Amino acid sequence: MWREARRLKDFQTKENNKINELREAADKSDWQKFVQLMGGVFVKRNEQLARPLYDYELDLSTGELKQSYYDEEPLKTIKGILSSGQKLITRHLKWIKLAFGQEKRFNLEFCQ
Repeated sequence: MWREARRLKDFQTKENNKINELREAADKSDWQKFVQLMGGVFVKRNEQLARPLYDYELDLSTGELKQSYYDEEPLKTIKGILSSGQKLITRHLKWIKLAFGQEKRFNLEFCQ
């Protein structure tokens, strides 16, 4: 949650004051305030202010859901934060692995 709160931007938290305070505490590295805003040390997990948002991972080359290597279950990866039913997406980029020398090149034929 700490890392995802630090990834949030100002415009994402304007409407929700508590999430905005949570983001500010994380940005200022104020762990004590962050823990207090989440509900304290002994709060139950389902009663915390926010929780990580997980969603299924899509394989862009095939259009199918990615599956785990061992049991072929669909993979869920972290996408952002879920707070009182509101989804705040923090992971917008999708990184891909390419072999050395196979970098993607843009077609600049029609650029002037």
